[in-house]
Amino acid sequence: MTIIHVSEADVTEETGMGRVAWHWKRAFQRRGHDFVEIGPSQIGTVPHKALLPRRAYGIYRKQRAKADLFLVHEPLSGAFVSRGVKTVAFSHGLERRKWQLTTAGAFGSEINVRWRTRLFFPLWRIRPCDAGIRRADLSLLINSEDASFAKTYYGLGSDRFRIFQNGVYPSRNPPTNRRTGQCIILFLGTWCGRKGIKTLADAARILFQRGVEVQWILAGTGVDSEQIFQQWPQELRNSTEVIKSFKRTEEEDLYQRCDIFVLPSLYEGQPLAMLQAMETGRCCVASNCCGQKDIIKNLQNGLLHAPGEPADLAAQLEQAARSEPLRDRLGRAAHAAVAGRHWDKVSAEVVSLVEGL
Repeated sequence: MTIIHVSEADVTEETGMGRVAWHWKRAFQRRGHDFVEIGPSQIGTVPHKALLPRRAYGIYRKQRAKADLFLVHEPLSGAFVSRGVKTVAFSHGLERRKWQLTTAGAFGSEINVRWRTRLFFPLWRIRPCDAGIRRADLSLLINSEDASFAKTYYGLGSDRFRIFQNGVYPSRNPPTNRRTGQCIILFLGTWCGRKGIKTLADAARILFQRGVEVQWILAGTGVDSEQIFQQWPQELRNSTEVIKSFKRTEEEDLYQRCDIFVLPSLYEGQPLAMLQAMETGRCCVASNCCGQKDIIKNLQNGLLHAPGEPADLAAQLEQAARSEPLRDRLGRAAHAAVAGRHWDKVSAEVVSLVEGL
């Protein structure tokens, strides 16, 4: 088949969504399919993101490759459905569900929405997503909360969607925890409200006030330390290292440097950073929502905290920071929980789902 892959992210190992597509591409090609990319590099710049779906479809029309199947990222999917070609819409977190949570105040002060955004964002962003999910031949969803939402909001039957898995890279080193030095906590993610950065900063302050001495690594933030320290407790600046960006080949070293991985996100799909932390045997502390709660079982292979609750996050971090045996036990269980989720396997499963159409 000729698969036309359309996404808001380029196919590359160096970004989250791009990494998923990079492994999908390899899996399709191993099965003998052609994989044609339409992403930011092909689309180029547009005056407004609202123009992306139609621009992407226009680029497809200009190409010589005739699609046997469209594999389209949810925000662009509305322009590709009902074109006489089988269409699979994939989501890294349903946009409609996120929008409803945001406007309902579920994220508190972490995410503020201006009135202009409330008025226009649903028109140019959410409605095309709705059209794509409702009319696609198959939707690939990322977690059980999205699946439940798709059933109730879109009325999708179980034959119209599947939950796909993200993968992990096998570690070069044994999945053992550090045994020396001060406890180190790693946050790895974009520095934005959706990632629960205010919750994290408040929890870090609570730990400091309780006398829990830890070092912090804030990595992959996308912004410099000066901007982060405007929102980070001043008393913790000397014990905090900020790494704006890193290469994929440097990723494992970051996990090996830490004792605890923390992900206080308010909204996620199926977080790659957390999965990789589990593979390397880290003790993970994450918010009890989205893909995190599908994977982590509290006190079995990690710790869960109430989303947006810094006191609860601080309590879970303190519990892990003060107990090396607990970190070891949860880290070993985390590693076991993601065994078999290597990229080749989970990507082949996606190819099989698509071939089933």
